[in-house]
Amino acid sequence: MNKITQLTAIGLTSVTLAFTAPIQAGNGQGMGMGQDAEFKYAVKHSNFMPTLMAVAMKNQSALNLSNEQIQTLKNYHAENSPSQREDMKNVVKLEKQAAAASLTGDLNEAQKLGQKSIALRQTILNQKLRCHQMMGKVLSADQYAQLVKLAK
Repeated sequence: MNKITQLTAIGLTSVTLAFTAPIQAGNGQGMGMGQDAEFKYAVKHSNFMPTLMAVAMKNQSALNLSNEQIQTLKNYHAENSPSQREDMKNVVKLEKQAAAASLTGDLNEAQKLGQKSIALRQTILNQKLRCHQMMGKVLSADQYAQLVKLAK
């Protein structure tokens, strides 16, 4: 294995251990947390993009959303949320596996798992960007501007 690959694996391990330590220190439920806490951790860990859907749904009145807009948002969420949730959970799982592989000296496996995690992170980013684009089409310009303010 060349030096760059070794350094990449070591760096990935360091970052992964920093993020997975809270999971490993849990109380024995699943990955150390209840289902909701586990998912919230996965979201924060794997996703840096603002989540506009939750903000829009919590602020339907303030945004003056029509019934048609609300239904469009609900349909989009129902269609896209399950795969995105799985991807977020899988990022945490893959990085935990990569950390474990690196600690056993299997740096090639750590590298492969890390690359899978990076690919999933790109998928999550793309999903979020599509959601932002959809919001821009479904909401009026004023509603979208207000949504962005609420999301900050």
